[in-house]
Amino acid sequence: RMIREATPPARATRTQYWKEILSLPLGISARIPKRGEELQNNEEALIIGTKKAEHPWFEVKPYKQETEEMFKQRLQDAHEVYFLVNGQLLIATKGNVTDTNKEAYAIRVQSSGTSTLLIWARESAGYSTPDIIDTLSSLTFRS
Repeated sequence: RMIREATPPARATRTQYWKEILSLPLGISARIPKRGEELQNNEEALIIGTKKAEHPWFEVKPYKQETEEMFKQRLQDAHEVYFLVNGQLLIATKGNVTDTNKEAYAIRVQSSGTSTLLIWARESAGYSTPDIIDTLSSLTFRS
């Protein structure tokens, strides 16, 4: 059912001018807006934001069910959406960050039926939902 409902996010041409961030330990790369900075890049997480922002806007971590639940608990008015990105199913819970009007996604990456990574992406100072969707469309995964 999820694969049938999954849609590839439209690949934005603007991402070709964005920086590419590679995380070898997590086996993922992404294109991010030029204003974005790597705040952490190791086996525990790839965190992207700006040093001035209160919250990072894009985080990738190894999959842990308790972390997924923590991410989902941050959301209100949430519902599931599905993306298919470079052959990987992304199962996203989309909602608003509790007590804000900022949209966010808690995303589980599925590879061959196994949950491999978690992504937390939220609107933040200077980063909008289109930035999130365009970054998701640029993801590549180590197979």
